[in-house]
Amino acid sequence: MQDTAFEILDKENYRSHEAVSHSDLKLLSRPSEFHRVKILGEEREQKDAYKIGTLLDTMLLDNAAFKENFVLCEKTAPSNAYHVSYVEGRLAGLDPLEAYCASTYKTDGKKEADLKKKADELEAEYGEYIKESLSIGDRTPYSADDDYKLHAMHSAILNHKAASRLLLADGDPNCNYFNHMSMVFPIGTIKVKGQLDRLIIDEKKKIAYVVDLKTTSSPLSNFHWSAKKYGYYNQLFIYAEAAMFSIPLQANYEAAEEVADMLRRYVWHTTKDEWRYTPEAFENDGIEEIDYTPSNKFFQKMIVSNGLVSTKD
Repeated sequence: MQDTAFEILDKENYRSHEAVSHSDLKLLSRPSEFHRVKILGEEREQKDAYKIGTLLDTMLLDNAAFKENFVLCEKTAPSNAYHVSYVEGRLAGLDPLEAYCASTYKTDGKKEADLKKKADELEAEYGEYIKESLSIGDRTPYSADDDYKLHAMHSAILNHKAASRLLLADGDPNCNYFNHMSMVFPIGTIKVKGQLDRLIIDEKKKIAYVVDLKTTSSPLSNFHWSAKKYGYYNQLFIYAEAAMFSIPLQANYEAAEEVADMLRRYVWHTTKDEWRYTPEAFENDGIEEIDYTPSNKFFQKMIVSNGLVSTKD
């Protein structure tokens, strides 16, 4: 297939493909981190919020994969750092006394009887959790708290007319539905890749819907700020470029400019093989100007009086 062609990839080939993704481009704000993850191939650190998003995405759009790859862990997981270190030792194959001595607990100088007593206490508290964790194999465990959140979000989607139609419905004979569609496509001369959570093509109405699921712990009334902060509209623009769909014109213009800048930075870093600084810092003796945006608290303290703006002490 030609380099300029749109390609559909399976999940494994998508991850290994050399094309740059939206998350890669966002990572370029920290060039050294981009170099570590994208160029050297090291693991990218995933936040806890990523886990619940992945769980919901898979549960909604690929239930068979959800059952195959995830398992509900009903026993209480450790949260205390000392307890976590003990459980990690047990899961690595150490017996209770060995796991306790290898944990972050201070065990130097303690009598063997005291060490064994503490190890037995920890085993009594977490033994069932350890046994359950060892029984799940390669599947990823999720907690009862995660399960509660999943059901709450699923219920919210069911009760939302547009969300349920776009995420759950698949019976319209006029529509073709595609879940987890992985693709590689060109933007200019650069290969870019993306994974649409869902693509719905309504043949009768001649409308295509690109659906990208986002989870948030913030009120939905604030979501437009999250979309700006995390560049969600840039991601949508990239997907629209891939499938030649249209999105609101204002967002299109702003996203086009920002994505073009992200791609220019990508070319600059990869061509120069420079990962210590941003282009601006590199070209200005290591100095980079930072745009300052006052916090909400700053604005809350502002007093408007007689047409003048001042700040409260």
